[in-house]
Amino acid sequence: MDAFIPPVWSEGGDIRFILGTDQQGRDMLSTIIYGSRISLIVGFASIIFAMVLGVFLGVTSGYLGGKYEIIVMRLTDVQLTIPSILMALLVDGIARAIISKSMHDEMAIYVLIFAIGISEWPQFSPRN
Repeated sequence: MDAFIPPVWSEGGDIRFILGTDQQGRDMLSTIIYGSRISLIVGFASIIFAMVLGVFLGVTSGYLGGKYEIIVMRLTDVQLTIPSILMALLVDGIARAIISKSMHDEMAIYVLIFAIGISEWPQFSPRN
């Protein structure tokens, strides 16, 4: 069997490999499906984290009021002015400085979830 097989719609394609194979003979469709699993886990987990944090800060600031509400709302306004990708890179950079490289490699998905959640929490915080 050849290592590289083109997609099924190309000449020389094989019906067993709809999107073809790479140079090492791995099925491209199964590789895409496996990669999307990680993306969905990170996406859902970071949105849940951002939602919990944003709703908690919004509800507590509305309930407590006063200076706490002013501080949380100004923090929300400042957070909304910073681009999400910049905030996520900043959080990841701080995590790399604090955590050792071997530990950061093991915790990369958790750091990514935390970075995205921290950068997106104002979307879930009620604003006046």
